[in-house]
Amino acid sequence: ENALLRKGTAAAAGAAADAGAQAAAAGRLGLARGLFRNAVELFESSGLAQPSSEALRRLALIQSQVGATEEARTLARRARELATDDPQLAEALLAEGVVDVLDDRLEEALARASRAASALRRATGQGLAATWAIWELGQPCTSCAPA
Repeated sequence: ENALLRKGTAAAAGAAADAGAQAAAAGRLGLARGLFRNAVELFESSGLAQPSSEALRRLALIQSQVGATEEARTLARRARELATDDPQLAEALLAEGVVDVLDDRLEEALARASRAASALRRATGQGLAATWAIWELGQPCTSCAPA
């Protein structure tokens, strides 16, 4: 019964995260924030680090858009701490970098971008151009030579 409840909670969290992404895309940031907060709470209660990290990262970016940079920084840091692989780590670092830029902390933003690039290189075993293509497009860059 506990496993069934956990599975249902995870499904509800996924639905909240999907709805949050749709709300954010439509510019309904208040609704998106509430949905992502619910998703984070449900994912964390289910013990699911990967989707928790993703929901925290998305919530951090929304908070940064509405000017809540201190909360955004905390959320992005939590997303980084829960990242389960190098691509997810890179995304969390880039979210932290966005907050750094908004807070005029450009050196920190550049350092995070460099760490994110390193994480992506580790994940793909490719040079930066190929890594970016793989990450952004989900497919190998055919014109990029391996590093």
